[in-house]
Amino acid sequence: MVKDLNCNFDRRAVDCLWANDESEADNQDWLIGSSPINKHKFVSLTGIEQMPVGEFAFVRLESGHSATLLTEPIRCVTDEAILTFRFWHTESAQLSVCLLEEKMPEIIDCQPIVLPQPGPAVVDIPGMGHSFRIAFKAESSEQSKGMIMIDDISVQGNICPSSLRQHGIKTSSFKSVEVPDQNVCQLLSCQFVKGQMCLYKSGRVTLSQSQFQPSDGTVFAKLFTRGRIAVLESPTFTLNAPARVHFSYRKEFGSPELFICQDSATKELENCFEIGSNSNTTEWTNDFMEILPSDTKFYVFAKLTENMRKAQLALKNFTVTDLDDNLVCSSS
Repeated sequence: MVKDLNCNFDRRAVDCLWANDESEADNQDWLIGSSPINKHKFVSLTGIEQMPVGEFAFVRLESGHSATLLTEPIRCVTDEAILTFRFWHTESAQLSVCLLEEKMPEIIDCQPIVLPQPGPAVVDIPGMGHSFRIAFKAESSEQSKGMIMIDDISVQGNICPSSLRQHGIKTSSFKSVEVPDQNVCQLLSCQFVKGQMCLYKSGRVTLSQSQFQPSDGTVFAKLFTRGRIAVLESPTFTLNAPARVHFSYRKEFGSPELFICQDSATKELENCFEIGSNSNTTEWTNDFMEILPSDTKFYVFAKLTENMRKAQLALKNFTVTDLDDNLVCSSS
């Protein structure tokens, strides 16, 4: 359970057991942001230069508003626990860590975070013999708007195992766990048999001549000086529940970079993250991306690394599972 409460918001925090509090209509939502951030604007807002790296949670607050990010119910703390995290805020915003009764939810205790940003902040969680929640509460003043960011949440200590998590049941503050639609599974699964690309297609980027090409069981991209980027585009889909798209990749030579980007219903290329950034192995490597009901399409980008003249990257075995890696349909 302790590890379940840790969260660095990677892959848009699908695995994190933290969620927005939907019980109060006036609450604003925490969102997931990602670097790079405009440094000049960041410094002007927060007054510090040390910025979050990768993905993080943030909330923009209207004047006099609040937002609460809270855990699933925690059964108990047998001794004590320690919560650590990093944070950033504008001058007019205040962040507090609160303990809430599970069902009411009434506040047991709240501690305003007053130490210099970005911390890390360290908060002691006392022994608790009954179910409760940990919450981050962000508030803005009545006169000004505000913004708060948090990242690298870690909980250490004697946390009781959660039967809720083991059975995949979430409270009303969270979306119910559902099995992803088999139709989406059929759309997104592909083994590239006999050079067929299923419903995937190769796109092109302006000023780049490279593209993904099918082979028997794989799809690959040759990258070169005039073709520095190749794009593999998924079919458009509508998803009823979070899912994982598993795949294998191989950096065949030239150490190319590999990125996954997602379109949502409201914004193109809403989120991109790099796959295998610390690996230059030429062996097949298994990985996955997580997709949400708000997603409508994803793209795989192969990019020629700076100072390299040639590279090649191959992909295979696109399959769809639920968040517990259970197959949703047969591979096509």
